Order: sequence, then structure tokens, then C-alpha cells
Amino acid sequence: MTERDGSPAPTNRHGGGDRGRPNGRLRLLCLPGAGASAARFEQLRRHLAGVVELRTFELPSRGIRFAEPPFTSLGDHVAHFVRHIEAEPYQRWVLLGESLGAVTAASVAAELADSMRAEVVGLITVSAAPGTTGRRSRDEVLAQLEADARGTATGELITLAAEAILVDIDAAHAAAEVTAVPAVTVPLATIRGRADSLVTDDGARRWEGLARAGWWYREVGGNHFQFERPTRELLTALREALGFVSGGSAAPGRG
Repeated sequence: MTERDGSPAPTNRHGGGDRGRPNGRLRLLCLPGAGASAARFEQLRRHLAGVVELRTFELPSRGIRFAEPPFTSLGDHVAHFVRHIEAEPYQRWVLLGESLGAVTAASVAAELADSMRAEVVGLITVSAAPGTTGRRSRDEVLAQLEADARGTATGELITLAAEAILVDIDAAHAAAEVTAVPAVTVPLATIRGRADSLVTDDGARRWEGLARAGWWYREVGGNHFQFERPTRELLTALREALGFVSGGSAAPGRG
């Protein structure tokens, strides 16, 4: 079997389990922002190894799939992650979405809300605001990304992946014209960099209006690109966010 983009379909590597009752160790699925590769989350794997099992599923046009054409709709992005999650059935997942990946993550959570094969227990959004991409043109967003990342490894990658970034932005704009970001029916945590020039504090706080099962908010140092070199402050916030969305002891708040 193949995916819509022609890549091999995910296979089920897990057997057994009580159908309809996800179990096993909590998994953290990281969804990257526009044009970004899943490789940007690899530094988190070591830091969070004792907390959660980190998973990524690379999208076409990025990383090892760089030569493949990008998805052109938000629906394709959502279907990609849903397909991979359901190929590893009866697991518990937290979705972490960075930038535009947060909108995808919210849609994936909504798509799996009634799934008998997987349970999304929480959502974490980083460097993201719901429904604000349509306020800036694609070129304005790309220019701001380039400005924030100038002189860094991320800046070089943005230059290389500019076409894929623009395709992702266009997909988000098109989706925003026909549907709103869905309400989040699992615990939701939001993290924002204090120097983020793309996502304001007010923009990040708009996630609270979508939260139906509790909301937690924290600001940390840094700009839009939190995962290039994860700081101790970010890692602490992520651990607290994971505790909140997975039913731990962290209390909801606005930082």
C-alpha cells in the first residue's frame, strides 16, 4: 500500500492490546512548522527520554523526503499524521505542534476524538496562534521567518525550503477560508517565546477560547524558533505542559 503522495503506507508493528482501550507508554508526536523537518525535534528526544517517548513522522519535501513534492492542503497534512498514529494502535498520544504545525495538531486531535485505535490525551502548541495566518500575506510571513532566523542554522534551512514553506502557508490560508481551527476537547497547553515577532501574547492566548478541557500557558525566553537549541527554560516548560495535559500535577495558569 502507498500513501497519497506515493510513499509506503505505515505498517502496524504492534500487536495485542485491548481493542478500543489505548494503553502503553505515553507518546509525544511532534508536528513541525511550515517547511520544517521533523529532525528539528531530535534534541528533545534525549532531554525528554525519561518523561515521554518522542515520535516524529517526516512530511514530504522535508528532511529525508526532501525530493518529494509537498502536500498542498491542510487535509493532506492531517491525513498523514492520522494514518501513522492509527498504524500504531491502542497507544496514548500527546500532540506537540510548532507554529503552523499546531493548527495541524488541533485538527488531528479533532479527527481522532472518536477513534477506537488511538487516544489523544492532550495538545501542546508552541510558537503558534489559531487563525492568525490569514492576517499576513505569504511573503510577509516568509520575510519575518527569515528575519528572525538570520545567522542561524534555521535561517539557512528556511532559504533552502522557501518553496515548501510557501506551499504550507498557502494550505493554511486556504483552510482558514473554509473552516475554523477546531475546538480542543483535551487538555491544552500553550508555550510562546517572549521575543516572538510572529505570534503576539494576545495571539497565543486565543487558544484559551478553543480549550474545552482546561488551558495552561507559559512564556519562555527566545523567539519563534524554540527548538533550534532548546533552553533549560523551554525544557522545564515542556515537562510542566506534559504533566498538565496528561493529568499530572501541573496546575493550569497563564504564566
